[in-house]
Amino acid sequence: MTIYNEITKKNDKRFEECVSRGVKYYKDIGSYPTLAAPPNVGRSADDVAVERCGITTTAY
Repeated sequence: MTIYNEITKKNDKRFEECVSRGVKYYKDIGSYPTLAAPPNVGRSADDVAVERCGITTTAY
């Protein structure tokens, strides 16, 4: 079980770092807190970052 917990912690850290990079990216391009470009017009930048990082932690 220890190995599983360590893997989970590492994955959680990667996920959190990915979301942080995503939010920073949207801030840098001036599209925070609400996205302005298709296909995500009007969506929360935070929600999109969480969604994409949930798919892969290398999204940003």
